[in-house]
Amino acid sequence: MFLLQCSSGSGSVIGTDGNCFHYDEKGMPRIPVQIRGDLTGRWHRLDFLLDTGSDKIIIHSEVASAVGLDITKYDDFGTITTIDESIIPVFFKKGILIKIGNFPAIVVTIGFSPNVIKEPPILGRDILSLFGVVFNSKEMGIFVKQAG
Repeated sequence: MFLLQCSSGSGSVIGTDGNCFHYDEKGMPRIPVQIRGDLTGRWHRLDFLLDTGSDKIIIHSEVASAVGLDITKYDDFGTITTIDESIIPVFFKKGILIKIGNFPAIVVTIGFSPNVIKEPPILGRDILSLFGVVFNSKEMGIFVKQAG
């Protein structure tokens, strides 16, 4: 057991295996995520909305292209249902590397579509199989590595 504590100025964590995140002006949890483009091999930072109501990691096609993902090639095709019950077609790309805080890079599947909102990209529940989340205040929260 260890103590994790966020500092609102720096977002640092006191303890081990944890990273802080912040809430935006609307009170929504925003997670800084690094994505490595499969076309460029470069890392790009995006602030994702942590959306526990979403199953998947979803970004707009233009954003996917801007961070160096090859949107002309995908591994799967499906649909997602939005909160207003709209059904949106989504292309899924496997094997994309992301980093959250100081954790090692992980391999994920990212969905992209021209029919989703551009900002913010969505970090869905599938990430929670690797991390636990502590919503500890109205200003800061903590990502913790799952034991395993």
